[in-house]
Amino acid sequence: MFLDTSAVLRALLEGDAALAAAMRDAPRLLASSLLEVELARVFLRPDAHAIDTRAARQAIAALLEPAELKPIDMHVLSRAKEQFPREPVRALDAIHLATALSFEAQIGDIAIASCDARLRENARMLGFSLVP
Repeated sequence: MFLDTSAVLRALLEGDAALAAAMRDAPRLLASSLLEVELARVFLRPDAHAIDTRAARQAIAALLEPAELKPIDMHVLSRAKEQFPREPVRALDAIHLATALSFEAQIGDIAIASCDARLRENARMLGFSLVP
């Protein structure tokens, strides 16, 4: 299962137990190294005081510990610059989608966990199965 930041945040910070369970039960977790940056930036937001930072960081670390993180390499950047089925696609979403395509080329079919409508639509149109 490929993890998008929106899905991780919904599962761990918004308490979506079904999504969290799906991530825990996935035989393999995949993500862009961009995920680490986006998750770290959550704690820098003005409304971060409402988050139990210590517990959230522990939950994120536990989730990501077994995950395979793919660096944002030239192949990923090159694909992210290309058109996606449903434009416009924001730059960071394009990096997530390009990374998922790179993983798919290496290991075959994967599901994408995302709660972002635009990313989900593009993933579906690219042939990925979706979680949730």
